[in-house]
Amino acid sequence: MKRKKKKTGLLPLALAAVLFTACAADDADTDRQNPKQNPDTAGLTAFVMEDSTDSPATRLVGEHTGSGVRFYWSRYDRIFVDNPTENAEWRADKENNIYDLIVNSSTSGTGDGKFPKAKFWFEGEFTKPEYRVRFLGRDHDRYRYFDKIQIESEGNYIGPEILHKDYMQTGDFATGIAHRQADGTYTFKLEHKASYITFRPFSTQKAFTKWGGATIEDITISADQALCGKFDIKGDTIDLSSRPTDENHKKVTCANYKNVFLRIPSEEPPLHLEDPSHAIMVVPPGTYTNFTVRYRFGPNFNFSTGYVTKTYPRVTFTAGKNKVISQKIQVEEYPGDTYYMWDAAEPYWKGHEWNSSDPAQPIGGFVTDHYPKSNTDSRWYNEIPSYAGADGAAPAVAASRSCKDCPNINELLWYRVYGAPYVDDEVYVLMDHIWCGRVWLKKLSTIAREQGKTVAELKEKAPDGVDYTRSTKIPDMDSFHVVSGELGTGKPNNMTDYFSLPFLGGYGPTENDFSPSHPKRWMFGNTPGAAFYWSSTPAPGSPDKAYVWEVDPSKRFDKFDIKPENRRFGFSRMWPADR
Repeated sequence: MKRKKKKTGLLPLALAAVLFTACAADDADTDRQNPKQNPDTAGLTAFVMEDSTDSPATRLVGEHTGSGVRFYWSRYDRIFVDNPTENAEWRADKENNIYDLIVNSSTSGTGDGKFPKAKFWFEGEFTKPEYRVRFLGRDHDRYRYFDKIQIESEGNYIGPEILHKDYMQTGDFATGIAHRQADGTYTFKLEHKASYITFRPFSTQKAFTKWGGATIEDITISADQALCGKFDIKGDTIDLSSRPTDENHKKVTCANYKNVFLRIPSEEPPLHLEDPSHAIMVVPPGTYTNFTVRYRFGPNFNFSTGYVTKTYPRVTFTAGKNKVISQKIQVEEYPGDTYYMWDAAEPYWKGHEWNSSDPAQPIGGFVTDHYPKSNTDSRWYNEIPSYAGADGAAPAVAASRSCKDCPNINELLWYRVYGAPYVDDEVYVLMDHIWCGRVWLKKLSTIAREQGKTVAELKEKAPDGVDYTRSTKIPDMDSFHVVSGELGTGKPNNMTDYFSLPFLGGYGPTENDFSPSHPKRWMFGNTPGAAFYWSSTPAPGSPDKAYVWEVDPSKRFDKFDIKPENRRFGFSRMWPADR
């Protein structure tokens, strides 16, 4: 629809804007320039669209073509020329035809609603053979600063455009020279001066690819220097000497709000815009160290949000170019047969594993009756009596089958006092599902070294000097004060001194009741972010209990607990050898 121009004392001037179909070339392997940059202004129709006085953030969006980033115009974009007004050095466009192109997409563009070309109209007198042109990204209207750009710390996402286009934000920056034509109009092309990252994660692990692909909620990058904030413009480049120095500018999140952001395909993703499998964000040019990418998955099967983290020692982003991060998501996968009754000869779900021909192992909260029911079953717990010697001189009682290599009660108490635990939120796979969360503890060898003892000495006696493998008393947990204080988050810096235990949960009854009145009420019981690991020591005072190491960061107090638990529970005995 064409509109009549209002009468005014100012002369409207139309500039036809041309954007390359691949302005930012990939430099995943090397920084190379994409040669396919042919401006074309043919077929554009000049008409004035109604001025929007309440336009939201401006932006330029794009999509990855496999050889570069194809940029295109989006609603509310604006450009500026160096033809001063009374209020500013740079003049903003009065009208443009972007909205008309969107509404009438069948008449222009690439056939998919993406428009690499647009027209802008400016008020004022334009007589020079050429003018400088700027695109300043989001949050710029005609009365704001024109010598700075703002790269966002959140919502830094420029494509591909999905459904909620109004939520896409960018700190893009591009410049060009507009050349006067015989009819008084000007044509120009833009050269992008920011840098771009295209994320193309994929995985061959079924947990990430089933059900249409696992969902990435957002992507966060961080580095040794600022990746966002307000930067000065120097000439026609980003002045990197104006880079902010605050710590909070060293992290940027890429997300597309109110929509499924990114799904994980089973191979390096093809480029289907209907189901985008890549995301593009803006970063300032430069060389960064400790450049870290964190993909956030969630909520996961254990109701938590988890991350896959990759750190690159050194990475360089070049102005006007795109770097592809095509990362294969491959995380640790734990077996589903780690669960046993205490010191049983066979796993808890032997013959009925989750991936067997007769699956009955629950992966979630449902009931099954295929659990071990009596001591005639090889999956039944070891019924050996606990230690009962009055003088502490008799041989200690210990596991002899599946739990024989688990730590004893003395070791558990050393971990409790000196383990200096951390809890991370990194993703792993269990039974073809995504889970997250591990606890990190100091190795017994590290504790021994720091305490001036040997590992054998730690195994023989607890921190209070008592050998609880030869005691008829259960240790008083309140007397074993944790030396490290607060629970740490993330992974410890001195990783070689630590080992980890994933939050695998455990199997047990729906009620803490082992009576015959509930013969079928057994289910998968995984408290979100919890883990239960058997020890090799039966607990005294009861013929059917053994010590368990329990981790539950959701608890306000006693996050790490050592207690006697019924041997009929299906807990993990998967302690690492190097612990």
